[in-house]
Amino acid sequence: RFVVGRAIAYQRDGQLPRSLKLLDGALKAQPGNAELWLFRGRYRVESSDCAGAARDFSRATSLAPDNPAAYASLGLALMCTDDRAGARRAFERSLGLDPDQPSIREFLANIGG
Repeated sequence: RFVVGRAIAYQRDGQLPRSLKLLDGALKAQPGNAELWLFRGRYRVESSDCAGAARDFSRATSLAPDNPAAYASLGLALMCTDDRAGARRAFERSLGLDPDQPSIREFLANIGG
């Protein structure tokens, strides 16, 4: 929790690279922590590293396969990389876990068939 709190503080203070560096170190120590993968993915999206974010979110989904937010995040990162089919699968999985997500339904509808 301390690491995540510190990473958030750095990010809010405009120190995104410092936040990412902290999360990199934390993931070396705790590679099985899905929450850390989610936060690093989020900050990678902010730094326009959509492919890296997709890898982080994919890792988070493998560690927390019942977490709808992990799949929703993966879907957003995949949309950013223009992988519409992958984004569709991720959004559908997220909705399968938690159907009460109107924004994810809207993303899915906007992807098209």
